[in-house]
Amino acid sequence: MIFQAFFVLCLMGVVVVTITFECRFRALLFASIVLVTSYLFEMRGMAKGEWSYQDVDSLLRITDIPIEILFGYFTAGFFIVVLVENVPDFSTVERRERVLRVICLIV
Repeated sequence: MIFQAFFVLCLMGVVVVTITFECRFRALLFASIVLVTSYLFEMRGMAKGEWSYQDVDSLLRITDIPIEILFGYFTAGFFIVVLVENVPDFSTVERRERVLRVICLIV
């Protein structure tokens, strides 16, 4: 159940930010690259027996990897681009640092 809640939270965050911010194309492109890369690393880890997701309750599995995990990587890549694109808009260095600390903790 916690994986499904995580998935819904990530999905809602990506949808809201996609509608709100102008850098959506670059963010979606980078997040897609992160998704493919993370999929390859997850497949490598499962093939070598470094980890397993057999006990995870998931909505959908893509070659035995829960979609929630992959979408978490996608969301992190998405928010990194949004953060990098929008941090210079804050007026002072102190505000930028505060926003960076909070956002990095959230991501």
